[in-house]
Amino acid sequence: MLWDILKDNIQFEKGVKNWEDAIYIASKPLLINNDIKLSYVDAMIDMAKKYKGYIVLNDYFAMPHAGYQYGVNQLAASMLI
Repeated sequence: MLWDILKDNIQFEKGVKNWEDAIYIASKPLLINNDIKLSYVDAMIDMAKKYKGYIVLNDYFAMPHAGYQYGVNQLAASMLI
């Protein structure tokens, strides 16, 4: 099931300016597909700033997220490598 959600939303980048930029880039497919609203991207960044490292699960792996009430239209996920 996870592969079905992710398969069309995986992106590869050689580098990003900062972690906020990484969140915006990772969110592009979800925004294009109308899975989320821009307000959700902003909420993910706000939550990460408020709660510091809560999105970091392991070295080189982070999972930014926020509450659905901030602009989730449907179940979706993306991956930025």
